[in-house]
Amino acid sequence: MCSIIGSYDLKELAMLAEVNAYRGSRSHSICAIKDGVVQYINRGFGKLNVDDYIDNLPADAYYIGHQQAPTTGEPSIDTIHPAQLNGCLLWHNGIIKDYQIKEWQDKFKDYDTTWDTEWLIRLVCNRKPELLSDVDGSFACVFYDFQEQKIMCFRNDLCPIWFKGSTISSAKWTRVLNIPDDHSMNLIPTGQICYLTNDKEWYRMNNDITFTTKQKYYWSQPL
Repeated sequence: MCSIIGSYDLKELAMLAEVNAYRGSRSHSICAIKDGVVQYINRGFGKLNVDDYIDNLPADAYYIGHQQAPTTGEPSIDTIHPAQLNGCLLWHNGIIKDYQIKEWQDKFKDYDTTWDTEWLIRLVCNRKPELLSDVDGSFACVFYDFQEQKIMCFRNDLCPIWFKGSTISSAKWTRVLNIPDDHSMNLIPTGQICYLTNDKEWYRMNNDITFTTKQKYYWSQPL
């Protein structure tokens, strides 16, 4: 289990890192995107402590954090999110089934790539969201598009990601902190691509851009 968080406010990001730490903290990353450009990114082991990076982070940026708890494999800096491809970045919460990875390896004749997040970014960089319908597993992702200089968010029915204004979190922070919910926090719509606009809100990109969840379970939405 992993977590993704995002905010324009570093104090809020630090709070969200603490709230999401129970989801796993074997490794972490922090990224700052300002005016559509990645201005800072760093990866490390252990839980995310935002204060450790304060002096290096640019002001007035959108900050994305990830805390990771891989279920297999030894800790490696090479598999700390985000995955990178052609200048694009992908943060992933969830797990893709082993047989799905093997199918991709056979299809693309690439047996060295075993990281599910690296396979996901290949699909997304094709800019064909409908390909996500064939992915057997769970995913909630944030994607930075280098060409369009946009931050996007999407998920299937098996993984949550909550938003309020521009803020996102894998955990519903009012529940974890045991504070009253003002009901302004919502789940990113499943099967749709949303993007962060200049007015600091998440909007659905296009009514025609959709994908489905390949395999649903009794614990699928509502979450």
